[in-house]
Amino acid sequence: MNNWIYGLTVLLLTVSAMRAQISGSNQAVWQVGNLPEKKPANRSNLYNQLNMLAVSDAFQLGMRAEIYSVDDSRRYARITQRFIRYAQNGLTLTAGNFYTMLGRGALLRGYDVPGVVYEDTGTRQRYGFYKDIDGLQLLYRKGDWDINALYGRPLNLVIPPAYGQTQRRSNLIQGGQARYRFNDGLQTGLLYLRSDAQHIIREYGGASVEGAGPFFDYYAEYSQQSGRPPFDNNTPHALYGALNVYGEALALSLEYKRYKQYTMGFNEPPPLVKEHSFTLLNRATHSIEPSDETGYQAELLWNIGAFNTVTLNASRAVNRFSSFKAVFYEYYADLQYYLTDEWLGKLFADVSQDELVGETERYTAGMQLEGPLTPRWGIVLEAEAQRLKRLFSSVEVIGNQLLALSLTSAPDFSFTLVVEHSNDPVEITGNGEDVFWPALTINYQVDGHNTLDLFYGKRRGGNACTGGICYRVLPFEGLEVQWSTRF
Repeated sequence: MNNWIYGLTVLLLTVSAMRAQISGSNQAVWQVGNLPEKKPANRSNLYNQLNMLAVSDAFQLGMRAEIYSVDDSRRYARITQRFIRYAQNGLTLTAGNFYTMLGRGALLRGYDVPGVVYEDTGTRQRYGFYKDIDGLQLLYRKGDWDINALYGRPLNLVIPPAYGQTQRRSNLIQGGQARYRFNDGLQTGLLYLRSDAQHIIREYGGASVEGAGPFFDYYAEYSQQSGRPPFDNNTPHALYGALNVYGEALALSLEYKRYKQYTMGFNEPPPLVKEHSFTLLNRATHSIEPSDETGYQAELLWNIGAFNTVTLNASRAVNRFSSFKAVFYEYYADLQYYLTDEWLGKLFADVSQDELVGETERYTAGMQLEGPLTPRWGIVLEAEAQRLKRLFSSVEVIGNQLLALSLTSAPDFSFTLVVEHSNDPVEITGNGEDVFWPALTINYQVDGHNTLDLFYGKRRGGNACTGGICYRVLPFEGLEVQWSTRF
């Protein structure tokens, strides 16, 4: 706690001396509850994240402080990010923590998923869900040149704070990329990265090409471990390509991936899997395995008039592990149609399988209807259903269902009641009956700076994906209150 107070004091004194413009945010999440059937049922914990940014002319000074308060030895309070940045005339220098990406992320990708509080399965510690780099970065953008050079230690976010910063940042990386724009139709780039993990040094190099025309844009990138034959199955490498074609009523997107031995801890290759807003589909999102994965994704968006759209998506991936081959595929279609000027209906159907998690013959469908009840209040009705088979399961057909009702008074207030049901034997404990997850969620926009979120009931655990990043959500039963502030 003393280090946290000391760091905050230093920041405030520095900001005062700079006479800077200050902005920031704070997120406080308090829970009373536990995992289902775990004791004590009223376990209490508080997570708080404070972000501050001071701007004075060409300088920026930033800090993130995180507190996890719980009645055991795994509580902590520390400054987890701090940086100073200078930006002038196309040159940006950063010392401290920063986010960056080389290419499309196959070689290096840092990110921050705001609002998500990650909970480690083993230690039960809660902390922010982000992957940054602690070190030095130089960015130079002038004319047709774009240069990114970096040196630092990336955060391994799957290791919780209990293990210390030495283990969480055990890898030293250095490198960058240089891109040159010839014209609107052609921009090329070179990538390089050197990794030093416990004195094991590996070097990677690559190239990218991208551009745009009157009705299309494209991107292609290849990188691999240096000193190996290219495209060889025994050479760690990543190949990614994308083509987007636009028309008046149609938009087509095509993507291809090939990843071999490319699980490095600091990269996040493009997944080429559709990210869904519907809960059951989002929870079943395929998690890529960059150690060996080849596949594609194709999506067609058709505007059928009056803001009504049809979306068709197909994706496939193949993973090979020695003699074992796992196939993922998904075929998805949805229709968004305005029944009247104010009432919007959505229908979707999905057929998929993911042998990597042992699920086959997975069928999902659902609907959503939203519109006004009165000039002040609106309503959203949602229903989803899913049936699947799982290898070696004691249940022949597993069923998942979700019903949700939301009442909204935009933009200040929303009230949502969600009930989920499943006969999945993985979820069933205790008396062996089917499981229900009833939950109430309330969102209240107090003013332009403060938002209050309340959750009460049972939350189903599982996969969740945001912005192409997937993570594991632990189940929870109890009360959760979140207060978010911007200043």
